[in-house]
Amino acid sequence: MLELVETEVKDHHGVLFSGVNLELGSAALGSLVVPSPWGRNALGLVAAGRMRPDNGQVLFNGADSTAELRRASALVDAPGLTAPEHHMKVKGLTAETLGLQPRPHGGKRPRAAEWLEQHDAADLAAEPVEALDPQVRLWLLIELAFADPAVHLAVVESPDRHGLPEEELAETLRYATGDGRSVLAILSAEKEALL
Repeated sequence: MLELVETEVKDHHGVLFSGVNLELGSAALGSLVVPSPWGRNALGLVAAGRMRPDNGQVLFNGADSTAELRRASALVDAPGLTAPEHHMKVKGLTAETLGLQPRPHGGKRPRAAEWLEQHDAADLAAEPVEALDPQVRLWLLIELAFADPAVHLAVVESPDRHGLPEEELAETLRYATGDGRSVLAILSAEKEALL
């Protein structure tokens, strides 16, 4: 599915990351470690097809197609980019996320309340996203990304920043994979449970 070959991104301060290699298949969980928050942000953008690297290759299903990768991926919970705003409640976030997805051919998008009911999360509707248990928050954001049937890859940036114990983090990320769904976690430090 996704292959990164010696990828590198620089900005005006210097190299954000370099020499990053990855092979991530379909229905798989992968992780990459980037110590710098700016490097994690940049790598998330590259892995989700939102930005081209300065050096190296990004292949999706064997092809160098940023447009195809962009359509089939979602950048999840990236600080300053796609992380929910502090004031958002679960129902509002759900409505916004579903509303931004392309309308199915001849169909309509599910309503937020309907989607939450289908995912046994109706009781969360009025909760602020920031107040959710970190494991529930991560689950919700990934499931919303995969609510778009065209998305097969969730690139989750810095999921370890919320203080979730390593085993629970690994369990939540693994649970999200399967049935053609892959997850790439971009972490601040090595997590043994994800290996």
